[in-house]
Amino acid sequence: LEFQFGGTALAFGAEYLKSENDFSGEYEEEDGDAGDGELSVERNEFAFYLKLIPSYNFNIRLGYRNFEYDISDANINQINNGVLTEQDLNGVANAKLATGVDGQVNIVIGSPRSVNVALGLGYTYFIDGEYEWEYDLWENGVFMGRQMGEATANAHSVRIKPEISVPLTENLRLYARGELAATAWDAELADDDPSYPGYDIFMGAVAGVRYGFDLQ
Repeated sequence: LEFQFGGTALAFGAEYLKSENDFSGEYEEEDGDAGDGELSVERNEFAFYLKLIPSYNFNIRLGYRNFEYDISDANINQINNGVLTEQDLNGVANAKLATGVDGQVNIVIGSPRSVNVALGLGYTYFIDGEYEWEYDLWENGVFMGRQMGEATANAHSVRIKPEISVPLTENLRLYARGELAATAWDAELADDDPSYPGYDIFMGAVAGVRYGFDLQ
């Protein structure tokens, strides 16, 4: 949702994104190590921003972004040389990236009455992101207890958002947009720490209509 002041190059807006996904997968390495697992992820993010629009074909926005995701029902099996050696079961985790300084540049090829091809490039710096996790650890069939931990670290997030849109009327457009985003935690931890998140990768797509209301 965005509002532009008539006759000026200034606008402000807000956006919200929610997704829920289930993942499963497996891997196998040359040395005989293998594994499989599954988990569910729910993501919520919202942003508030100011946008400077010097021309139809270029704009830049600055604002605040909040990003949180929850992992649940996580179960991971680790197999060494055909033997099940470790299981991480009933895993849950929560990441709160509550203070994000956000910026995005948008480039548009086309005109108000033509087909448009656009590209958005964004970056967020999250300050003092909080991450908590816990899971049941089994080693060689022996229950080792509930493993829990928490950490606080800054994070960097980049995204690319290509879009194509077609005008239906003067104020109405049909559009399709994709997004690829990656978030990296800036934490000084051991490389072999299996609990702490290194990267979060998000891919999504949306199609819809965009309408501009004239409030004069």
